[in-house]
Amino acid sequence: MPLNVCGRSEKDISWQAIARFEREYAESVWGHQSTRGRRRTLKRERPTRTSRRIRGR
Repeated sequence: MPLNVCGRSEKDISWQAIARFEREYAESVWGHQSTRGRRRTLKRERPTRTSRRIRGR
């Protein structure tokens, strides 16, 4: 008797979790896409070569 015979509840839980995650992810993605100008700020905020200053010390 395989253990995955009664995997219905497990599948249900995983499906619910996936649906919830997909909903949140889609919302976040849409928000980022709707605010394209914000993307530039994010890139600027990202420290590209900030360690150079510390190295020059």
